[in-house]
Formats: sequence, structure tokens, C-alpha cells
Amino acid sequence: MANELAGKVAIVTGGSRGLGRGMVELFLEEGARVVIADVLEEEGQALAQDLGGDVRFQHTDVSNREAVQALVDFAVAEFGGLHAVVNNAGLSDNAFGSLLDADFDAFERVMAVNVKGVMLGTQIAARHMAQHGDLGAEHHAFDVDRHDPLEGVKIGIEQ
Repeated sequence: MANELAGKVAIVTGGSRGLGRGMVELFLEEGARVVIADVLEEEGQALAQDLGGDVRFQHTDVSNREAVQALVDFAVAEFGGLHAVVNNAGLSDNAFGSLLDADFDAFERVMAVNVKGVMLGTQIAARHMAQHGDLGAEHHAFDVDRHDPLEGVKIGIEQ
């Protein structure tokens, strides 16, 4: 299956480490060019440098519309197109406490990244792909082995 994605361009949000990093590496193995999008500046820059010429890093807060638009524009400017987006970025904050004591600032931040971020990434990338005749692919990453608030919002996205 090597080079099945030759000539394709992918964005992986939350791509600096963990599952996202693994997806970046798989896209590269299949011949794609990849933009790592993350708020982890040092890790993202270091990974892009380590992986070489077909990888770029773009600092991106996926909960910010302008930042996500800049990400898509960056991928297109650097590599000439966009064919796939993996919405992998996500927060997990177990500080919510009980319903009676919930920290709604933390809850709102998790929802902004984990739900709004997926919606923005999907919408902005899909608009670009549709305008250029390539509907490409979208993927949302979920970790089913976790038992925390992150999973609740990720499951909400699937519904």
C-alpha cells in the first residue's frame, strides 16, 4: 500500500504527539504531504523538522475560526491543495468535579476545542475541498478506552 496517498495533502490537528503523531507518520508512509496543526509549538516544530520535507507545522487553536481558516490557507499555500483532514485535537479535563461543583470555565474550554473545533475544521476544510472539486476525507479521532469528560463530547460529535 505504499504511496497510496502520493500527491495528496493532509492536515492532522493535535498532530504533535500521541495518536495524532501516529497519524502524521502513517500519512507520510503512504506518500502524503502533511501539516501538523497543534498548540504545542515546540513539539510540533521539532516533529516537523525531524520528519522532513513533506511535513509542515502550523500553530493552531482549533476553537478559533480565523486560526482554522489560516491553517487551511497555509496547507494550500505550502503544498498546493488539501485532500484530507483528521480532527484529532482534543482536551480532557477531569477538573469538572460533581455536577453541583462543576467548573464551567474548564467545561466551556473542552467543548470549544472538542466540539466547536471539529465543526470548524470540518466546515472550513470541506468548503475548500468543495470549491476545488475534491471533497476529500474528514476523520474524527476518538479514544474509546478513556473514561472522562472528553469522551462525552466526542460521542456527542458522532451523534
